[in-house]
Amino acid sequence: MSAPRRSRPPQHICNLRAALITGLVKSKQPFDAFLILGVEGTCDRTSFDFPIEIIEFPVCLMAWQDKDRVMRANEVAVVAEFHSLVRPTWRLIPSEFCKELTGTVQIKL
Repeated sequence: MSAPRRSRPPQHICNLRAALITGLVKSKQPFDAFLILGVEGTCDRTSFDFPIEIIEFPVCLMAWQDKDRVMRANEVAVVAEFHSLVRPTWRLIPSEFCKELTGTVQIKL
């Protein structure tokens, strides 16, 4: 059995990381690092006749890169990433819209 292929973070997580890295004003940061937790669910562009189920928990560990003596910082970097995939029970095959939006394909689930 081959090793599972590592999935990439969903686009909105990548966008959030980019915004965090470039858009912050230097402000007081009481912690050296923090986690960003995402929740991905089943979805469809037009149909809402089924329950939305969680299919992935992506987590990014972020760390401040430029913290000064008075604890101000505005530059963060991704230190580590974790993805946990969850098999849905209501709708086993993700819609095309869901695959495109989350980057998750059936073989991963």
